[in-house]
Amino acid sequence: MGYFYYAMERAREKIKENFSGKEREYKPILDIFYRCWTNMMQHPLHLAGFFLNPTLHYKG
Repeated sequence: MGYFYYAMERAREKIKENFSGKEREYKPILDIFYRCWTNMMQHPLHLAGFFLNPTLHYKG
């Protein structure tokens, strides 16, 4: 699950980037994103998998 958590983090960053950092434009999309993420996927076990997987933090 660590890979999935990482992918979701990257997706959020890409959404912000695609809207050139204009919060007014991307905020409604991220609000939906956060609501779904919080209700379905945000679990301490997923977060632990992300933080304990060194391949997601180091390039090499």
